[in-house]
Amino acid sequence: MFTEVRHASVVTQALVMTLGIAITGLMVGLAVSPAGGLGWLDVLPGALALAICAAAARMSSVVAVGPEAMTLSLRLGGVPVWRRRIPGHEIDQVQGGTASGPTVDALSAGGLGLRFLGGGRVALMVRQGKAVRIVVRGGRREYLVASGRARELTAAVAALAARTSTPR
Repeated sequence: MFTEVRHASVVTQALVMTLGIAITGLMVGLAVSPAGGLGWLDVLPGALALAICAAAARMSSVVAVGPEAMTLSLRLGGVPVWRRRIPGHEIDQVQGGTASGPTVDALSAGGLGLRFLGGGRVALMVRQGKAVRIVVRGGRREYLVASGRARELTAAVAALAARTSTPR
C-alpha cells in the first residue's frame, strides 16, 4: 500500500495568486465606467478569475496504490478534477525511482498540473520530483508521475503488477 499527496510549492502558489490578483484588478479597472459606478456584474468576471487562480494555487496530486489497482488524481482547491484507476493487471512496466533516474520538471512536462503529451502519454506533476514512468499493457497509455518518494512508488507499483498479473 502506498499513498502520496503532493501540493504545489509555496512559490508556485504565490505566483498563481499574484497573477489572479493582477487579472482581477485589471478586469475591475476596465469595468469602472466613466460615471464611476460599479455593479456586481462588473466585478463578477474578476471575482471568477480570482477564484480560478485560488483553486489552481491549491493544486495537488494524489497517487495511491492499493491491493488491486493504483489511482492517479489531480485536485484543484481540494476538488478532484481528474482521476484514473489503473488495475494492476493492466500495468506492463514501471521505471524510475532511482537516485540516478530522471527528474521531471515543469519545462520538460509542458507545465504544472495534468499534461497530455500526445501518443497516449500523460504527465501528472504539481512540483518537481523524480520521474516514475508507468506503461499500461500494449503501450496504449503511459503515465509520467513526479514523486517525492519515487523509489517507494516504483516498488509499490511493481509489486501490484506482479501480484495481479492476470485479470480476475
